[in-house]
Amino acid sequence: MISNNLEEIRNHIELISKQSELTTYDNLVSLCKNAISVLENESNLYRPFDSSEKCGGLLDFNSENFKNLPVVVVPDLHARAYFLKNVLDYKVDGKSILELIIENKIILCCVGDIFHSEGRARERWISAYKDFCEYRYNGKDISLFLESSAMQDEMRENINLLEMISFLKKNYSENFHILKGNHENIKNATYSPGENLEYGNRGFRKFCEEGQMCFEFVRSYYDELALHYIDCFERSLPVCAVFKNCVVSHAEPIRVFTREEIIDAFSNDEVIFGLTWTANDVSLVGAVEKTMKNLYKKNIVDIFSRQSKDSVWIGGHRPVFDRYEIRQNGLYVQIHNPDREQIALVLPNRRFNPSTDVIDISQ
Repeated sequence: MISNNLEEIRNHIELISKQSELTTYDNLVSLCKNAISVLENESNLYRPFDSSEKCGGLLDFNSENFKNLPVVVVPDLHARAYFLKNVLDYKVDGKSILELIIENKIILCCVGDIFHSEGRARERWISAYKDFCEYRYNGKDISLFLESSAMQDEMRENINLLEMISFLKKNYSENFHILKGNHENIKNATYSPGENLEYGNRGFRKFCEEGQMCFEFVRSYYDELALHYIDCFERSLPVCAVFKNCVVSHAEPIRVFTREEIIDAFSNDEVIFGLTWTANDVSLVGAVEKTMKNLYKKNIVDIFSRQSKDSVWIGGHRPVFDRYEIRQNGLYVQIHNPDREQIALVLPNRRFNPSTDVIDISQ
C-alpha cells in the first residue's frame, strides 16, 4: 500500500533511481503487470476507447475535469531515472511537481524513450558491444555478455527507470503519463509499410547494436516471459495527448492524422510510425496545424476556437542543439536536448512561450 506521506513517497522514488543491482525477475514481471493493468483500464474520461472498445492511442484532457490543470512535458528520458526524479522535485508555485501530482493539481506527460542511454554513455556501449560480439559472432559463451559490467550497468539504469515509471503510473494514473517513443521496442522488431504488423517499430542501432543487445540481454538474463511483459507494456502506451493549450507526441506527425486514426492507432502501424519516427524536415507542411484542428474537433463540432488556436505541438525524438527548435510555422516545438535536463511548462491560461516556458530544471 502506497504511503500518503510526501517524504516517504519521494524517498521511495529516490531509492528506485539509485538501485545498484539489477532488479529480480519477480519484481520485473510484477512491475510490468501492474503498469499494463493500469494502461489497459484507464478511464475513458481522458482515454477514449478505440473501435474495439479498448483504451485507444489518444489521451484527451480537454474535458472540464482536466482542462484547467498545468501540464509538464518531459522530453526523451533515455535511462535517466535521475532526470525524472529531478523533474518530480522541481517546484511550480512553491510546490514540487510530485506534490502537485499527488494532489491532482498538475499533469506530467513524458514523450517516451525509456531505454538506451545513448550519447552520455557512448564508451559504455562500446565496451558492452565488445563483450556482445565475443558471444554473438566469435562463439564465446553468452555468460561473457550477460556478466559484462558495462551491459549490466546499462540495463540497471533502463530497468530502474522502468520501475519508477511503473510506480508512478500505478499510483497516480490520471496525473502521470508516458507516450510511446521509437525506443519502446524491446524486441527490436522492424515495421515495413504494407508488409507486416510490428506496431510501428523499427530495429534500433546507433553506436552499436543497442536494440539487439537489450533484446538478447532481457531474453537470456531473465526469460521470454519477462521479454513478453515489457513488450506488452510498450504496446499499451498511448501515442498522442491533447490538452487545452498543447498537443504532445514523441515525434512530429509525418502527415495529417484524423482524431479517429490516432484513437485507433493500435490497429494501424502507419499512425504509430508516423508519430514516433519522424525525422526532421520530412513532415508534410501543415501536418501539425491540420492534425491539431482534427484533435480539437468532437462530435462534428469544431472547438478549435480562439482559445484552442493558442495551442502548440510539443515533441522530442531528434536532438536539438540549444534549448528548443521551432518547426511548422511556429506550431511545433522540439525540446529534446540530451545534454540538458529540461521541461516544458504549459499553463492553461495563456499561450505557451518556449523562450520562457522551456525550463532548465538543473539550474
